[in-house]
Amino acid sequence: MSQTELGNELGISFQQVQKYEKGTNRIGSGRLWEVSKVLGVPIDYFFDGISDDEPSDSTVPWWIVDLAKQIGDIEDTNVQKHIISLIEACSSKS
Repeated sequence: MSQTELGNELGISFQQVQKYEKGTNRIGSGRLWEVSKVLGVPIDYFFDGISDDEPSDSTVPWWIVDLAKQIGDIEDTNVQKHIISLIEACSSKS
């Protein structure tokens, strides 16, 4: 799938997709979940090779990776959406 096609599916520009790929812009958990659904892969696909047992130079704390994997393991996509919405609502700065 091209960056343009992915951007169209997500409702964003191909430039934004490119920035996510290059690491220029960070990608939020909700957007990452949307990408996983468009690409037809589980969300933990993006965390392959990250081990809980090994220290990492990554800026992503281990518990966030673990949480993403657990959400990805939920089979009901409606439940996944509600969990993501709940997290986003709780983390919104009002």
